[in-house]
Amino acid sequence: NGYDQTKSLVVRTELKSPDGTTVWSDEKNGSVADRKVESVVQKTTVPKPHLWNGLKDPFLYELKSTVLLDGKPVDSVTQRVGIRNFQIDSAKGAFLNGRHYPVYGMCRHEDRAGRGRALTYADHDADMKIIREMGARGLRLAHYPHSKYFLDLCDREGLLIWSEVPIVDRITDSDAFTENARQQLTEMIRQNVNRPSIICWGLWNELMHEPSPDPVALIKGMHELAAQEDPSRPTVGAANWASQKAPGLREVAGLTAWNKYLGWYGGEAEEMGGFLKKM
Repeated sequence: NGYDQTKSLVVRTELKSPDGTTVWSDEKNGSVADRKVESVVQKTTVPKPHLWNGLKDPFLYELKSTVLLDGKPVDSVTQRVGIRNFQIDSAKGAFLNGRHYPVYGMCRHEDRAGRGRALTYADHDADMKIIREMGARGLRLAHYPHSKYFLDLCDREGLLIWSEVPIVDRITDSDAFTENARQQLTEMIRQNVNRPSIICWGLWNELMHEPSPDPVALIKGMHELAAQEDPSRPTVGAANWASQKAPGLREVAGLTAWNKYLGWYGGEAEEMGGFLKKM
């Protein structure tokens, strides 16, 4: 409330299907003291929802929340949302809406030669076309939050997404580094928590213990922050040979992934098959 006196408000929220049919709506009255911020919680159960079902059926509802003052709308937010359930079982693999759903995919960096990260919508569309032609079901968006436009594409196309913050290779032990890392994680989650495509929050990539400070305390705090902001999704870290040497690091996040560079930095690409069979 930016006014100098208490205001009585109404928060109206509507969930609509693509054809415009209202699936659920609710209004909640509340008052906000001058120069204060208040939260409004509205809960519902959607009977027989049309599920967001990956590549097969990436069904999206429209969710709109409007704030009314004296009966007139003064602010609103509209999001596309999907209703789905995703789980990972250490022995059986990934499950989408209760069905086994192997997640095959790749890492994507958001850049172009000569333009860096200043991508056009056409660039994003071209990337998505290549990704779909390859038959991918999922993507790791490395090593930083990617654009809203591309995440919208992922929601609409039905890809499963690993979204992460840019904690890569080394950290510092300064309070400023920790505060910045936590702010980036908080903003990434709050901006994207309603996206059905995102299945996990990435906390780190190939962190070293030496000569960098021990990263375990920082990552543990990040993991706890993510669980507080969004208890519905696991956290994940990406390990390589260097991060294996950081005692306890691999046990902090909910999931650990392995970066293997066979045929890239060393070895042969054909060796990847043997590694994958072990997994």
